[in-house]
Amino acid sequence: MNTRAAKSLCYGTGILEEQAVGETCQFVIQARNDNSENRTSGRDQFQITVTTDDNNQEIPAEINDNDDGSYHVSYKVDRECRATISVKFKDDKGKFVELRGSPYSASFVKDAPPNTNTLNGPLLQKHILNEILSL
Repeated sequence: MNTRAAKSLCYGTGILEEQAVGETCQFVIQARNDNSENRTSGRDQFQITVTTDDNNQEIPAEINDNDDGSYHVSYKVDRECRATISVKFKDDKGKFVELRGSPYSASFVKDAPPNTNTLNGPLLQKHILNEILSL
């Protein structure tokens, strides 16, 4: 089955609040099919746009296809600000469609510890705990 934007999802610190300025932040795209099953192959096309909310500066983002249905995205913001992260998938009709939950909002602060932005950092741990508690 083909990947569907409405079923796919993003997770990770790169789409959360209070990340560290000047440190690479990351998130994962998990491609899913019509049955909400994780895809097991890669080669999907995604368009990532990271834009600061203060002056609409576009921040370059790098995407790595893990060839298992997941994609690792990284980018770096060099000053305190808020950012909007748009994640779009190129569907089988050739149209770029927003993933479920996109666009995301993130913020960057000077006093956050550098490991805040890592995929196993304290911000992600807090986010996961909050998600579990809300179930």
